[in-house]
Amino acid sequence: MTKKQSQSLIFGIVFLLFGILFAFLIYVRPDLLQVPAWIAYASAGVFVVSGLLAFTVNFNKLDLQKVLILLLTTLICLPIGWIAFGPGVRECSVHGHGGWTQKNGLACRIPFGVGILLFYITFTWAMIRNKVPSKEA
Repeated sequence: MTKKQSQSLIFGIVFLLFGILFAFLIYVRPDLLQVPAWIAYASAGVFVVSGLLAFTVNFNKLDLQKVLILLLTTLICLPIGWIAFGPGVRECSVHGHGGWTQKNGLACRIPFGVGILLFYITFTWAMIRNKVPSKEA
């Protein structure tokens, strides 16, 4: 086993265990959440899928890697999409010419919504069209 393979194996184990621990803590103490449980589980899933993705580096399975990358992108986008499109009032701080100001409503949702849609659509399109760099390219 090469040094790179052992590093990716250790990285994968650490991230996989952290994601499982994170999901377990969500299950044990859901009363501490300030977001819906599915958002918290999506965040834990980011670590689990990252760990699985680290394992696939050693096997050079490009199709599996692409599926995991799309799943990882989806899991990363879910909390941001919830901020933009979810129920409830959103408040944020905005820095402008007059300094920091508090905003709410659409002023907070529009940047998250536009950003997440552009990112997800562009990244997914690039993956489908095979424009994402890989070992085989």
